[in-house]
Amino acid sequence: MAEAFSTAFTGKTTKPQATGLAAGHKAPFEHLPSPVRTPIVTREMQVKHLPPALRQEIERRMERLNSVYERLTRLLGDMIRKGQVHVSLQSLGVVIDINAIVLFKSGKAELTPEAFKMIDKIAAIIKDLHYPIQVNGFTDNTPIHNAQFSSNWDLSAARAMAVVKRFVASGIDPTLLVGAGYGKYHPVASNGTPEGKAMNRRVSIVVVSAVEDHGILKIPLLGVRPEKGAAGRDHLPAGGAATAAPPAGAPRQ
Repeated sequence: MAEAFSTAFTGKTTKPQATGLAAGHKAPFEHLPSPVRTPIVTREMQVKHLPPALRQEIERRMERLNSVYERLTRLLGDMIRKGQVHVSLQSLGVVIDINAIVLFKSGKAELTPEAFKMIDKIAAIIKDLHYPIQVNGFTDNTPIHNAQFSSNWDLSAARAMAVVKRFVASGIDPTLLVGAGYGKYHPVASNGTPEGKAMNRRVSIVVVSAVEDHGILKIPLLGVRPEKGAAGRDHLPAGGAATAAPPAGAPRQ
């Protein structure tokens, strides 16, 4: 618990290698910065002055997140080793980054049958936390314009919402879910090579640790503008469109 607590409030990222699930040398998520930023209370200096009861509650929540992180690394171990998935325990919570090829066919936003199974297994692990969950879609910079999608924003948003809707079907409370399309605007690698483009086509599932004492549902979700007077900063995705769940049926790609 002490390690999880330290991780949560010093901004340290726990990589899969620490669990013995080392990804390949060319893993697309080996050095993966996250475009989403940390939630309201994330730093040790801020936390150590909190009332004991609140500090204990935060420790309890982080212990649960640490347990979820370990279960996810075991579940997704094969894909982590292949470099297709990256799971990290960060100051904002647990982040699951999945290469788009694992979930979708090229240029499509419909989950494959294997992807359904994978998302269902992830949902079974995270649904009992009752923490806010944001699903973020990202693309490379190759333009897309067809009858289904007029831009990469549309494609990334539709992919995020496909995962959101599957989470709802798997029993996750829809009031805790949000989907966001970031398009091409947050690459983690150069789009100048096929390998870099592949790394940039991804979906991020962020299980946000609620750390305030006024309830999980009042924590501003990543990508949602806080109410006037709420603590924290506005973290709307740059150039992205956020859509709350449950969504209307996503257009077919």
